[in-house]
Amino acid sequence: MSLARRRLARKLLFALLVPTVVCVSAYALWTDLMWSQLLASGEPHEHIVREGTRRAAFGLLLLTLAVSAVVAVGVRVVTSLVGDLVEGAERKVEAAQAERRELARRIQQAQALTIVGQVAASMAHEIGSPLNTILGWARLAAAEAGVPAPLKERFELIAQQTERITRIVQRMLATARPQAHAREPVDVRAVCTEVLAFLAPDLRSRGIVASLDGDGELPRLVAVRDEVLQLVLNLAMNALQAQPRGGELRLTLSEAGTAERPALRLDVADRGPGVAPELREQVFEPFYSTKRAQGGHGLGLSIVADLVREMGGTVEVESAAGGGALFRVTLPAQRRP
Repeated sequence: MSLARRRLARKLLFALLVPTVVCVSAYALWTDLMWSQLLASGEPHEHIVREGTRRAAFGLLLLTLAVSAVVAVGVRVVTSLVGDLVEGAERKVEAAQAERRELARRIQQAQALTIVGQVAASMAHEIGSPLNTILGWARLAAAEAGVPAPLKERFELIAQQTERITRIVQRMLATARPQAHAREPVDVRAVCTEVLAFLAPDLRSRGIVASLDGDGELPRLVAVRDEVLQLVLNLAMNALQAQPRGGELRLTLSEAGTAERPALRLDVADRGPGVAPELREQVFEPFYSTKRAQGGHGLGLSIVADLVREMGGTVEVESAAGGGALFRVTLPAQRRP
């Protein structure tokens, strides 16, 4: 791990994780101290429960506000730090050779994405542990014999709000570590038909004629259907953005490979300006786009490349017959019975 990366990771941890852990830990200590003081006060049991509930609820509200403020400030800090890192790298890149500039940019981008993911997962874990403690105590207090119904409702409210924060934490962890989905045989022709039906209004408004070729029995993919749908949709959307004033979208399916190693090929062609040979590697990089004015964000083809790589296939771009771009995806397919 480079010195610059360690420094950035340390700054991000202090900006996001440390203040949040301090807030949650302070709340937990304060809650324990508060209950100890109330129990030692000699006040009637009902008064202790009522006063403790009121203070705990107010403290939880303050904790939520404090964590929200920390996250808001942390996001600004992360944005500033990543922006500073990118600007500093760009100044170094300008003085280096073209090949070294490209390598440095890719490494820098991968570092920033990795660090943000690590910080998000660590912060979610540290927040989740104290929240589970708060939830447990609230449930135990609500289940205690002799607690009046109104107080039970207040304890339940604390538990419900704590569960709400816990669900947010779980979503953060799910984002950092996406769950695997079930793989199944996928009819790619049906997926392409669904994509064209979904894009029909956009195709009509742009004056683009769409077609799907590939008659005959085609092998199926063993994949996550939603991922195949996302792959085809992103390629189709790329073709739409390349033709704002009309054109053509051609999806062609064909069988590739051999009997022992079957494969399915998907060609997505358009009549847009095409992709220059020197840019054909860059178009699959995150945040790289030649169609900003047409709504391109530079992530569609990067997602396509990642999905194809995960499925064990290949994707390449070349010039289409008659002009435009042709994206060719080849994926391993299911053997015929």
